[in-house]
Amino acid sequence: MFKLKRNILIVLILAFIQTSILGQNEKNIGTLTNVGKKISVYHQDSRLSVPDSLFEYLSSINNVECQSTVDFFSETLREKNNLFSDKYLTKPDKQTLIQIYLVDLASGFSQFYKGEELENNVEYNSNNYPSYFELVDTYYSILFKSLSNRNRTTLFSKSNINLNDLKLENSTEKSIFYFRFIDALSKNVIIPILFDLDASEVYCSDFDNFPRIDNQNFYEYTNFDFKNFKSRITNFNGNYKHYIINEIYKIQIAYINCLENNFVNERNIKTVIENSILSKRELFKYCEKKDVLERISEKYNNE
Repeated sequence: MFKLKRNILIVLILAFIQTSILGQNEKNIGTLTNVGKKISVYHQDSRLSVPDSLFEYLSSINNVECQSTVDFFSETLREKNNLFSDKYLTKPDKQTLIQIYLVDLASGFSQFYKGEELENNVEYNSNNYPSYFELVDTYYSILFKSLSNRNRTTLFSKSNINLNDLKLENSTEKSIFYFRFIDALSKNVIIPILFDLDASEVYCSDFDNFPRIDNQNFYEYTNFDFKNFKSRITNFNGNYKHYIINEIYKIQIAYINCLENNFVNERNIKTVIENSILSKRELFKYCEKKDVLERISEKYNNE
């Protein structure tokens, strides 16, 4: 009899814990969905001025488990935000990464779904989120886009970022961080490359604002020896490594064009090439403009 009562008690306790967890998860999904809905239009278009009422709403949210996520999105909406600080540059814990992914998802979904249908979609993805690396990519993509779009006058060039101080655990995470930062800072850079235009001051000036990475110039980062992973990036069959290296090549080719058009001497340009992935022939296969890479190699005798 005692054993039976004990077993019943255990079952009741487990049922109570499960109910509490489900209730908390439901509350969290509701919070994250509502945040995504509320910020959607401003999250998608940084040119819009964010009303004080939205910041008041975000600050009124009473959900301890989602606080870090709410604070992050509130900061992304502020003009001259504080995202360029260790607090935000440091990779968050996994739970926060998942929540940020879900808010971003809810923000996009809210254009197509409403009410319970929207919340159900967010809840479904809370259990079917992408790989861990994609969560990291989503976080830094949002952070650096918001940083670049809302801090247009900030001089990042006076800064140095030490990747080992940011809880980035391997070369994959460091490459994600690096790519998302320089990609956000070089919005104008790839336009001439895509349309075969000559270098111009409009996009060349972007390079003046690139920070140093591990006390090196932005182009000297070459640590792309990481295991590839599948992602939902289009046009590259889910091949994340192919995608980012190709984009980085575009940026660095543009940089060489800028140096040439600004009459930088050949020796200095050759030094840039030798210290960048422009000299890494084993990575050329990831670049769509192999003919341009070959021209650069031939011109500057880079074997």
